[in-house]
Amino acid sequence: MKNLKIYLSILFLSLFTSSIFLACSNDDNQSQQTNSSTKSSNLTKKSASVSSGAITCYISGSTVSNVNTENAFSSVTAGSTTTYQYNSTPAVSNVTWSVVPGTINPSGSLTVNGTGSTATVTTGSNFLSGSIQAVGTDSTGQICGPVLPIVKSTGGGIACCAPTIELGFICRGGSQSVLGFLTLIPPSNCAIDWKQNVSKIDLKLEGGPRFIVEDDQLAEINNKRSGTITNPFLSTLIDNKIILDFTNVSCVTRVTAIATVYYNNGCPPVRLTAEAFAG
Repeated sequence: MKNLKIYLSILFLSLFTSSIFLACSNDDNQSQQTNSSTKSSNLTKKSASVSSGAITCYISGSTVSNVNTENAFSSVTAGSTTTYQYNSTPAVSNVTWSVVPGTINPSGSLTVNGTGSTATVTTGSNFLSGSIQAVGTDSTGQICGPVLPIVKSTGGGIACCAPTIELGFICRGGSQSVLGFLTLIPPSNCAIDWKQNVSKIDLKLEGGPRFIVEDDQLAEINNKRSGTITNPFLSTLIDNKIILDFTNVSCVTRVTAIATVYYNNGCPPVRLTAEAFAG
């Protein structure tokens, strides 16, 4: 299996660096598939709607990264006080601030005190992570309640970051069977420690292929199109990348991969998607 990973990694690296994205060979009856699109979204939504309409809203502040996106989060120093603002379109007449139950780690290490569209959050010296919510209501009863994850500052770099996802496969041989791999890659500006920061990853393949794994730790996804892998992911790591093989008995026109990454450091879960098409 490792030979397959190495072979495929070298093959796709060569193709990408030479800018050849789709290729085929009549001599050995193989066709190259390549990643065509990827998307990333945070599962903590920034807006809510009711039957009478919808309000777009978000929480901002000097410590908030990715403001007004679904990937927003705040990184603060433990034992500090931080100010946040509620923003909405259209404007609302009433805003209620609160901590999200069950998210404060350790319990009681974060408090929020809000007046109107502004709130102050105070963290204890032992604070690690937690989330706050601000629910705004307008005169017609429409509501919007964004949730903002807050994490303890790491002292450098980005506290919450998502890996990128790559997907590739080939149809090869007389039977045109599929051989491919899915790769999760840490971003260059954030060193993800898979063993410390990630608790589990939900995986799903659409289009026919199934995962093929040899390690007992990954038995949950072996010969399946979907499943969950859990910490510490040691058997899947190559150069700090998670690499998983998949196969199918016959060639397919498209493969879609979905990976939902769950963190244990207070950062919100992130859903990643990628597609590869037949040439």
